[in-house]
Amino acid sequence: MPVLTISRQMGSGGDKIAQETAKLLGWSYFDKDLLRKAAAESGLSVEHVVDFNEDSYPVRDFWDRLLGGADKIAMARFKEVDENGTVILTEDLLDEERCLAFIQSTLYHLKDKGNIVIIGRGGQALFREYDGAFHVRIIARMEKRIEEMMMRAETTKEEAAEYLKKRDTAASQYIRRFYNENWEDPMLYHMVVNSSFIDEDTAAEVLADAVRKYFTCKEIPF
Repeated sequence: MPVLTISRQMGSGGDKIAQETAKLLGWSYFDKDLLRKAAAESGLSVEHVVDFNEDSYPVRDFWDRLLGGADKIAMARFKEVDENGTVILTEDLLDEERCLAFIQSTLYHLKDKGNIVIIGRGGQALFREYDGAFHVRIIARMEKRIEEMMMRAETTKEEAAEYLKKRDTAASQYIRRFYNENWEDPMLYHMVVNSSFIDEDTAAEVLADAVRKYFTCKEIPF
């Protein structure tokens, strides 16, 4: 089943482009509601959904990586049934590995359903060998990204630049740590779109058209 993964630099307009592309294709768009629904459909018992992705991934310095150990990052609640049929709620502190496994299981479930636009979360690496996936990277000049962040967060140019630098580093580390891939490697993607030179609506139209033609050539129904 066809899947479109979109990796984007923060401040590039990638989220809007992804949402508009999903509308043009008539596909589902990965968001928190879809995450919860997919988790329930796939039988996962985690009630407190943990969306473990590169946007929320903390920057790990040299000593963090050297000393190792998975960070405890979320409290989750589980339903269990004892031998008498009584439902028991338990809580557990989840580390990175378990949160990643949860996200991956959910993404695999959505991939099997197909017609889904997945933004971030390592989709380009997780489904790198999947023939039914089309991978896109959206980038932009730093000046454009800084302007976007300044408008979004009402912050200074210096603060916006520093924040974007940290988020780029964290996203790169996320893909490197869990998939051993280079986030910026163009060979991971079918297309790279620079939104500095094309407006978001046009970019979405280009992507939607490319996706339709790609899967038509592959003879994969969508």
